[in-house]
Amino acid sequence: MQCVFAALFAVASLLPGADALPLAVGNEWTLKSTSGQLLQVRVGRILLLKDNETYLPITGYRAQNAWLRRDANGELQWLNLDTDVPELITRFDPERGTYTTNLGACAQHAAVDRRRATWRQFDALRIEYSGGCPDDAISEELYVENLGLVRRVVSTFAGPVTYDLVTAKVGSLVYGEQAGTMFDVALSSGTLKSNEGVVRTRVTLRLTTRNTEPIRLSYSDGQQYEFRLINPAGEVVWLWSKDLVFTAAASEELVLDRRWEQDLVIKGVAPGL
Repeated sequence: MQCVFAALFAVASLLPGADALPLAVGNEWTLKSTSGQLLQVRVGRILLLKDNETYLPITGYRAQNAWLRRDANGELQWLNLDTDVPELITRFDPERGTYTTNLGACAQHAAVDRRRATWRQFDALRIEYSGGCPDDAISEELYVENLGLVRRVVSTFAGPVTYDLVTAKVGSLVYGEQAGTMFDVALSSGTLKSNEGVVRTRVTLRLTTRNTEPIRLSYSDGQQYEFRLINPAGEVVWLWSKDLVFTAAASEELVLDRRWEQDLVIKGVAPGL
């Protein structure tokens, strides 16, 4: 079962293999090097339908603009307009092995590191690249799940250039290098599997701030968060709080960082998106 969770003020898309680069209309990422060079990645608003598959236009991610889609394995495919055939461009599952990609200026080999990396305070997925052109070849990338590309290291004649994320807009989530807060949602597994009609999973909510002063969280009653399963029509097919009872008392708390964990038991939901 695949699903979309809406929690607090963020919407996180959770897809097979984890959504390391959320592909949705209007999403954008700006990365900056120490010398001030910008790498801007944007998902456009025009859709391309090819062989019953929907492709989204993306600029800045590949050396040339491309049409991308995510396949059933959670991998990114780009449509080669010269051959009219989709090709693998990015893989996020380390178990699927080394692959060839035309993400950079020339074809390269790439492999997802089984060990997780750390980018600032976030757990990140790391991809290593080899081969390619002597100039403008990618050597490393880091992705934070549900946020996207947060670092790209490019080899040049003058030496390596490292781009780090400074701003991003992913759905309703806005991230800024100097922003006050960052909120993300993680499942124990990106794919939910039903066992005799029941799905059990743990969800972790993380609120991180860069403020020197704490922020105030206000709750109108005893419920601090909500989880919903939503189908493609926008209908709520499962609501976590439906059969729960909360205290009526309002409350507040001052936090710099906050973490919630909740075990969910989901019943009576048909498989699908």
